[in-house]
Amino acid sequence: MVRFFSPGKGQAAAPPPVPEGQRDAAAALQLAIDSGHAAAAPTAAVNLGVLRTGHGDTAGATAAYQLAIDSGHADQAPKAALNLGVLRAGHGDTAGATAAFQLAIDSGYADIAPLAREQLGHL
Repeated sequence: MVRFFSPGKGQAAAPPPVPEGQRDAAAALQLAIDSGHAAAAPTAAVNLGVLRTGHGDTAGATAAYQLAIDSGHADQAPKAALNLGVLRAGHGDTAGATAAFQLAIDSGYADIAPLAREQLGHL
């Protein structure tokens, strides 16, 4: 089980706090992830990644996106790969962004693969 509310091993500092108004959303997403449900957990992981990205928690967002990618979910894994690529590119990790975009491209997902190809072209 992956938890996102506490710093991971080796992480120097706790992630930025989730604003009070969004704590319930983060908690609900975590419950869905913890359920291990084949569809709900990857969907929640992508959404938690988006939430964490918005709060500047790069490590938490990366872990959430990776969880969705690792699930192999046909819809959510490509979305997570695209989001992870954008996140990594924004932090100057060209190699990581390239790998993530390539995963999204290789998925063949009709709505995501072309976006990932376009993002890859901008690196």
